[in-house]
Amino acid sequence: ANLDHVILQRLPFVSIHIPFYNEKNVVERSITAAINFDYKEYEVILADDSTDETTDIIRNYQKKYLFKGETLKETKGDGWTLTEVEVKPGVVLKHLHRTTRSGFKGGALREALRASSPKTEFISVFDADFVPYPDTLTLFLKYFKVQNSMSEDYKTSNVAAVQGYQWHVLNKSENWITRGV
Repeated sequence: ANLDHVILQRLPFVSIHIPFYNEKNVVERSITAAINFDYKEYEVILADDSTDETTDIIRNYQKKYLFKGETLKETKGDGWTLTEVEVKPGVVLKHLHRTTRSGFKGGALREALRASSPKTEFISVFDADFVPYPDTLTLFLKYFKVQNSMSEDYKTSNVAAVQGYQWHVLNKSENWITRGV
């Protein structure tokens, strides 16, 4: 659908959740796309259960955004560590690393929910091998607005989720399941 006529009067805070498990070949591309949306204020939570180099790649990526002498903001919990850094004004990159795979992908996303900012009004989940377009968040919100009779009072909406098309070709040589899809 052409949504050019739909204008958003406000931009609600969005929390983006991306689960990772041993995704060293796609992690940097995924982060780069997630922190470069055409959107003013949001957070990205990397829900990482990895046992390979993925965790180190994420931490090194975060460290590129620290000022000299600054350290990552870190919070530790039972079986997890959360680090965060503001990568540009209004955009926070959080890394939630779990030491166990309890609940697997669903468990990682459950912990990401707990780590979400209290300002969060919408949550967008992307797979690690998906590279969203810069306007993806805006388009999703426009769909919500259209389905809510052009109202931005989303508490009255009958729509709880928007599913986008999953394009599984970027890591097909790395994963036999993706190749099959």
